Order: sequence, then C-alpha cells, then structure tokens
Amino acid sequence: KLGDLLRLDLAPQRTVMLHRRLAEALEESGAQDPATLELIGEHFRHADQPARAYDHLVVAARRLVERSMPEEAATLARHATGMEIAARGTLDAKRFTALKLDLLRVTGATQENRGEWSSAATTWREMLSIADIDRQLATTINCVPDVFMVDSTRELTPDKYSFPGSNPPNRLDLPRLYELFRTGATISLSHMHD
Repeated sequence: KLGDLLRLDLAPQRTVMLHRRLAEALEESGAQDPATLELIGEHFRHADQPARAYDHLVVAARRLVERSMPEEAATLARHATGMEIAARGTLDAKRFTALKLDLLRVTGATQENRGEWSSAATTWREMLSIADIDRQLATTINCVPDVFMVDSTRELTPDKYSFPGSNPPNRLDLPRLYELFRTGATISLSHMHD
C-alpha cells in the first residue's frame, strides 16, 4: 500500500517530495469530490505546503457540510485550522478571506448540529461584522430579505428591530438592528422579496 511505502525509512526530503507529487497528480485529475480534495489537502500538508493544503481541506469540509456530513466536515475543519496562520502568509488576501469565511460557516454549522449553541453563536459573530451586514443589505436595493434575530436565550420578535406597524417583510430599523447585533444577537438574512 502507498501509505506503508511512505512510512518506510525514506529520507524526510524524499517523503515530502512524494507527498507533493501525489497531491499534484491528484489535483491534475480534476476530481472535486470531498474525499479526493481531502486526500489532496492531506498530501499537501505532509509536503509542507500549508496554503495549498488549507485551500483543499476547507473546500472539502464545505462540500461535506453541503452533503449533510457535519462530523466529517468538523474533522477537516480542525486540520485546516491548524494550518491557518501559515496559509494566511502565503495565500492572496482575497482567497484567504473567502476560505476563512467558508471555514467559519463549516464550524458554525457543525456546532449547531451538535447543539453547541453558545459556541455556534460565537462562531457566527466572528463571521459577521457591521461592514458585512452593510454590504449584504446594500446588495438588496430592489429586494428585501426576511430578517430573523436571536440571542442566546430566545428568538427576538420583529418589533425589536423593525419600524412599528410595518408589514412583512418588515421595514428594518437599522440602528436598532445594529445595536442588537453589537450586544450579541445573531442576524439571519434569507428569502429575498421584490
């Protein structure tokens, strides 16, 4: 087996080179399923190429969550998190940011799946910022999202963050919405309406 071959008493440089070549060969195959992406990521990890490993492991984790396999995704997310600092220094900022957001989505989804509400809320807060909310709302000039807010103990009713008497979809009172977010509430935007 290949794993046994790589565990033989090979020189460390040779082992690194073999892992790199395997990862590149798998990468060239064009396979995009989570199992292959994980394998590519793990080979790049053993080849001391953390940025390439991080990229493949995060994408594989995201695809596992999309396929309702959160526990498998959590394992890959932990591996990717261990390479985050090294990857940040190598990947371009735009790609790193996109991967970091994907990693936070995966982590939050797995925490929610486990019922770890407090941890999930912390993860979602890390993922969002006021600038991100502004950007999301700015993209909906002709559309209005359904907005739901929750804090750690209960769902917040729309009267807490929308103008009184407005009909659904609620007309948002952005200063009140931002204040609730600033004090720890989580915002969910979904279902765009004309």
